[in-house]
Amino acid sequence: MDGSFSGLITLPSENAGIFNATVASSSLPGASSREGQPGQGCLVLEQKVNPENNMDIVTKETHLWISAIILAGVVPLLFLVGVPGNILSAAVFYKQGLRERINLCIFCLALVDLIVLSVTFFLLAEKVYRLFVGPSNFFIRYFVGLTSFTWVSMFLSAVIAAERCFCVVSPLRAQRMLSTRTLAVIITTISLLLLAGMMAIAGPKHTEACLFDPQTNRTSLIIYVTEYYLKNKKTLDIIDTFVYATALPATIFLIIIVTTIVTAIKLQSAVNWRQQSSSASGIQPTGSSDKHMVVLTRMLIATSVLFIVCTFPTLVFQVTIFLVPELMNAGRYRNLRDVFWNVIMMFRCVNSSLNFFVYYYMGSRFRQTLKQLLSCKIVNVALSYPVDSISKSGNSN
Repeated sequence: MDGSFSGLITLPSENAGIFNATVASSSLPGASSREGQPGQGCLVLEQKVNPENNMDIVTKETHLWISAIILAGVVPLLFLVGVPGNILSAAVFYKQGLRERINLCIFCLALVDLIVLSVTFFLLAEKVYRLFVGPSNFFIRYFVGLTSFTWVSMFLSAVIAAERCFCVVSPLRAQRMLSTRTLAVIITTISLLLLAGMMAIAGPKHTEACLFDPQTNRTSLIIYVTEYYLKNKKTLDIIDTFVYATALPATIFLIIIVTTIVTAIKLQSAVNWRQQSSSASGIQPTGSSDKHMVVLTRMLIATSVLFIVCTFPTLVFQVTIFLVPELMNAGRYRNLRDVFWNVIMMFRCVNSSLNFFVYYYMGSRFRQTLKQLLSCKIVNVALSYPVDSISKSGNSN
């Protein structure tokens, strides 16, 4: 029995909403039970709702087909594209120098997106295995806490958008008031707080339970919640649902929208003013440094737009859950909810995978540095090939 993503990305207590535990044990599931009796360490659970509720808008077959297309088709493709893309992006901005504020921010974002993409891919791959093959709860039990890097990625996206806005609106103040070291301290501190908060919620939340059904006399493994979660359910749900799943993403979303709009307007105004000034004086519009800043800012505006497009469905669905109770864990529309979360996870992978292509398409300096990196690698590989083997192969011919 599989769980879907609940909250923003934390994996589910879906089964906690479907069953009531009448006999519980803190031990892990034992061997297969005899027919008619629960095995050692099993939970005897009473169903609160029927998991195969025929009132669901999405049928089980449709749910499986959509899950297969997204989780086994689109997400692996994004993973294969995004992993090398993020590695190359980090390498390029590292080579350009981390003393520049914006290089430091984008370098950190590339590394964090690499983690987000990898963790999401493995969690969803395990979900596909549960849907179509059999029980597998390793990643959801031991690695779900790493989904906290999703919020670090959001935070870094907001920092990049705000930094560009500050530089365009007041470049002299930005240079004087915000040093690279100060920004590094801010990024490190807030990122650690975000990681610690979500790891405390999601890390110890899930466990594997042995489910015994007295009606069918069968035993199966399910994802269930830990005793830690059940004891602190109200507090953890408030932090998870209202803070991490709603307030933080909404705040970051608004910050990025506002700063992106202001940056775009101010940038266009500055470009128009310089063009008019140059036309009147007959001097070239901008120097190479100014031209680079304009290109860089437009490139980062494009990444902000990508973030907005990919994050918007998450916020819409999060609000919809509050308005439509049947989309909750124990509601009738479990298949529909799971389909929505699969789509949201796909958008999250898109956001963590495609920045490289924006950098490459819009950043001339990025392309130049990337070509230098790749050419150096090719030269190093060629030089590392033994000269003797070349001469021998030539003599043999």
